[in-house]
Amino acid sequence: MGNPSQPVRWPREQAAHLLARAGFGATPDQVEASAQAGLFPTVENLLRVGSDEDLFPPEDSFADKAPYSAALKEIAGLRNDPEAQRQARRRLRIMENSALADLRAWWLQRLRHSPHPLREKMTLFWHGHFATSVEKTRSVYLLWRQNELFRMHALGNFGELARAIPSDPAMMRYLDIAGSSKEHPNENFAREVMELFLLGEGHYTEEDIREAARAFAGWRINPASQMAAPVQRKMDDGEKKLFGQVGRFGATDAVDVILSRPQCAPFIAGKVWKFFAGRDPTPRTLGRLAERFRASRFDTSRLLRAVFLEEEFYSPAVMGTQIKSPVEWLVGAAIRLEEPISGSPAELAALDALGQKLFQPPNVRGWEGGKSWMSVSAFLSRCNLAYSLFLTGGRQKSRLFPEEVRKSPEAVVASTEQRLFPMRVSSSAHAKLVDFAKAHSFPADEKTVRELLRFAMTLPEFQLT
Repeated sequence: MGNPSQPVRWPREQAAHLLARAGFGATPDQVEASAQAGLFPTVENLLRVGSDEDLFPPEDSFADKAPYSAALKEIAGLRNDPEAQRQARRRLRIMENSALADLRAWWLQRLRHSPHPLREKMTLFWHGHFATSVEKTRSVYLLWRQNELFRMHALGNFGELARAIPSDPAMMRYLDIAGSSKEHPNENFAREVMELFLLGEGHYTEEDIREAARAFAGWRINPASQMAAPVQRKMDDGEKKLFGQVGRFGATDAVDVILSRPQCAPFIAGKVWKFFAGRDPTPRTLGRLAERFRASRFDTSRLLRAVFLEEEFYSPAVMGTQIKSPVEWLVGAAIRLEEPISGSPAELAALDALGQKLFQPPNVRGWEGGKSWMSVSAFLSRCNLAYSLFLTGGRQKSRLFPEEVRKSPEAVVASTEQRLFPMRVSSSAHAKLVDFAKAHSFPADEKTVRELLRFAMTLPEFQLT
């Protein structure tokens, strides 16, 4: 789209669309600044990230492995006392449940307040792509480390991330690779690596699965350090034939062979596109994205740059048509209403009610997304939660609207639409907002502003991005 050397102003709606999809939304001032800066500088700014660890220090409850390791050691030492062991397991569950709530709150705050929203958005993408759940891993510490792994590689090289996955302790537990050995290699893990993580369904043979399983076998998690390491006597150092290539492949070698398959680049590029665009790319678009991804040797930032500069990304079929995930809905609402997020029990309960528990995707395929987010009950929950989370208590919303804007129904509605909706709302939705506003007193006081925002957030358009 256009010429990178000409950072001219671009349509405000396109700027709002990019900031909503590449992050979680923006305030009117942020959208205006992006529109003034131009498309190319905005994309480069999104891709330019720095350290923000000092802003989001982890809690000891999930980042300190010592209490968890000690609890495991205690449980193991009570094998001859079933009742005492049961009580020890109960204490561990209580500790882990508390740590899980802390971890979810920590990441939710980071999703809302990070100065690098695209990195957090991609961390969320990798969490769904390499889906791992606390229900199977049963270790909040390992899930936190995996989350940091996703963040470290969020905008980096996909190949490096893919090579790290077979020895990631959370993934090893989730897909039972921690017990794989040369005598009994875990073929299920090898299948998921090919079908869900790297190639897509149907682009491998049963022989490829068997041979890859042998390559992935032999890694174990040290109970004390909670780190993964190869155990030589459990590994298969024999010759393997994988996709026609022959060698004494280990886990990293096997991943490299799979990465070299022609289906890998279009598979990943297509999933990334769909995550941000909300629909499958046209064959022509997918071909361009996959070629650039392959040519860059799986540089994720280059892929994202191509996505955000692709003309189809700003087409009517893409803009304003994607149903927000619960996380996008919650974080986006907070951003647009300029409210903080603390990861409170109410906020975490809202995500639970809407169907997206962080660190607990439904299965190895992650969240289905799309229309699955929007049942009748989920829509009603969003309407109710919008008020209870953001429009009650001492939250003064009139501060978001200058006094001159609140003098007429038409002006305050226009400002409300600019704040809450990246795209221009339909004429019927606009008419509903104006009629609603006219039923209240003007100049608009705090109550009128609050009720108008509440009504606007119940419109179907607010569920889209």
